[in-house]
Amino acid sequence: SKGTYTPRIYFTETQGGVIGSNAMQGHNVLFDWENKRVGFAESSCEYQNDASQSADNGVDCQLGAPSLTVSCSDSADLSDCNNNRNANKAMKGVEVWTRIVQSPGLYQGLTCEQVSASENEASYGGKMDVQCDGRGICREFR
Repeated sequence: SKGTYTPRIYFTETQGGVIGSNAMQGHNVLFDWENKRVGFAESSCEYQNDASQSADNGVDCQLGAPSLTVSCSDSADLSDCNNNRNANKAMKGVEVWTRIVQSPGLYQGLTCEQVSASENEASYGGKMDVQCDGRGICREFR
């Protein structure tokens, strides 16, 4: 009848189809590819409340566990070890630890560099240089 809209989804389109974000807003959408069906249910998510709460408090960056990439002994200059007159000389090296960015954080939350430095200071009691490359990898130089 006139004035009535009936949505249709076809699974036979060879080029694929698009269900836009406006159609999915306010719904939980389950795509069951094996059985060629899509399920819709009304969502209980209150995005506006979540977003305003995050803007006030911020969401900190989330980092994975650190993994040793370069050991201190691998980075030290060992050429002086063969020279006996420098037997009491302290060798300098640096450890490089790599961490994967699991979530970059939002709004006024701590950056990945800040999270990494504060976790290191709390766990190991030392300061370090942290460099995040913007592609999901942070390196800690201890």
